[in-house]
Amino acid sequence: MQVNSLKPFSSITGLHVVHSAFLCLVCASLFFTPRFAQASIQNTTTFNATVPFTCSFSGGSDLVSMDYTRSGSTGIMLGTSESLLISSNQVPRINVSLNTLLAPSGISFRGIWIRSDSTNRYIKSKTSSSYSNSPVSTILQPSDLRSNGYVSGLPYGVKLTVSANLSNSFPNDEYRFQVVLTCLEP
Repeated sequence: MQVNSLKPFSSITGLHVVHSAFLCLVCASLFFTPRFAQASIQNTTTFNATVPFTCSFSGGSDLVSMDYTRSGSTGIMLGTSESLLISSNQVPRINVSLNTLLAPSGISFRGIWIRSDSTNRYIKSKTSSSYSNSPVSTILQPSDLRSNGYVSGLPYGVKLTVSANLSNSFPNDEYRFQVVLTCLEP
C-alpha cells in the first residue's frame, strides 16, 4: 500500500511541477513579449547648406608700360593690360577704380576702359576731367557682362586701358596709376 500511496503523491507533485513551469512560462512571456509602445523617442536633425558666392581674377598684368605721345602743349599717356580672367559662380558686379598714385604735374583728363576679349567691344568706361587726383570709379553690372558674352562658371577675359592727358609735362616725370577691381555679389 505504500507503493499506492506514493503514486498519488508523485502524480500530485508532477502536476504541481507542471503547473509551476506553466506559470513561469506565462510570466516570462509577459516580460519578454515584444510590445508596441504608445510613446516613442525620436531625434530629427536637419542639415542646411548654402553655396557661397565665389569670384577670382587671374592673369592680367602687374605692371603695364604706358606709351607717351606729345600733341602741342599736352601729352597723352595710354596703356593696355594683358588679358585678365574673371571666374565666378554667378554673374558678378565688378567695382572698377582708377587711382592716381603719382602725378608730379596736373592731369587734365583720366579714364579707364574695360574691353571684353570675347566680343572685342568696350563694356564700360569712366573718365574724369577734374584736375584733382581723386579716384575714378564705375561698376560693371551683371547686365553689362551678360550682354558681352559672360557665362557663369567659365573664365571671362577682359583688358583694361588707362589713359591720361597731361597739361604740362616735363622729361623724366613719372606718373603712376593703379586700377583696382573688386568682385561684388550680384
